[in-house]
Amino acid sequence: DRVDLLNWLVVSEGMDLNALDAQQRTTLEVAKASKASLTTKWIVEWKAKTIIGTFLRRNYYHAMHRRRLQQSNNAATLIQSAFRAYVTRKIYVNVLVRRLEESHQFTNIWGRGILFIC
Repeated sequence: DRVDLLNWLVVSEGMDLNALDAQQRTTLEVAKASKASLTTKWIVEWKAKTIIGTFLRRNYYHAMHRRRLQQSNNAATLIQSAFRAYVTRKIYVNVLVRRLEESHQFTNIWGRGILFIC
């Protein structure tokens, strides 16, 4: 029941807890068979911490990838929108200028009449 030795072997030396011995048992099975309760508890906690850490890292990177992809899509949409607006203004510039001039002429001619009615 030497948790300090097991901790040193796993953390410092990189021992694999899933390695099998000559009887095809893992480290956890050997600890349970020898009734080493502190060692069994430490192995279970270490494996749980490793699994949870791996899960969180993997999901974090997937979330970051989705976020980067969404930002890229938003930027592309913004650029496309600005370009469409530019092209539309360029195509219809003559019509828009003519309508603007007509509105100025309309206001000059009919402006007093409209104000008088209102």
